[in-house]
Amino acid sequence: MLFNEHFGLKLSYTQVNSVIARNGFHSGVYQRNNKPCHKYTPKQIQFIKDNISLFSYEELARKFNRKFNCSNTVTDRKLHGIVYLYKLRRDRKQIGSECMSNGVCYIKTAQAVWKKKHIAIWEAANGPVPQGHVVIFADGNKSNFDLDNLLLVSRQEFMIMNHLKLIFPDKEATKAGKLVADLILLINRKKREAAQVGAAKRKKENTA
Repeated sequence: MLFNEHFGLKLSYTQVNSVIARNGFHSGVYQRNNKPCHKYTPKQIQFIKDNISLFSYEELARKFNRKFNCSNTVTDRKLHGIVYLYKLRRDRKQIGSECMSNGVCYIKTAQAVWKKKHIAIWEAANGPVPQGHVVIFADGNKSNFDLDNLLLVSRQEFMIMNHLKLIFPDKEATKAGKLVADLILLINRKKREAAQVGAAKRKKENTA
């Protein structure tokens, strides 16, 4: 082996390969059964670099396959090797580092933990986002991280606001849109309660 000849050693293939794996050394190329090597394009490499710390291997593989119309799987060493390399590099970033993925800004909040920046800011001021709720940008601008522009809405409210186009470039208008969604939900709940009361009353009358 060239390595042994160069350094005068007698390491086995397994030993050398183990060192390569532990240190994340990778050529970006993998060859199996003497078939032509697969080379990642710059766009594919950049996609992996941008997303490696945001998703699990399985999630990243699915997103990679969909975006580039590939048949790679999470166990495919062509993908796994380059994922391992860039995960090591990304994990070395300091807490507070930021990155962009699909137009959304993420911030590193702990070792190997990345969170959407607007959610991290909202939670720092208000505590964890309640279950069944989301934090949206009131003015629709995903670069405006002012706390006053981060609006907590329930998923039901968010669905109505999207359906009725109640999210506006003006944050105050969007906040008014949330009130409209609240009113619609209240009316629907009162209708259901009235229907239940009516059904119970009719059932009672029929059994009398």
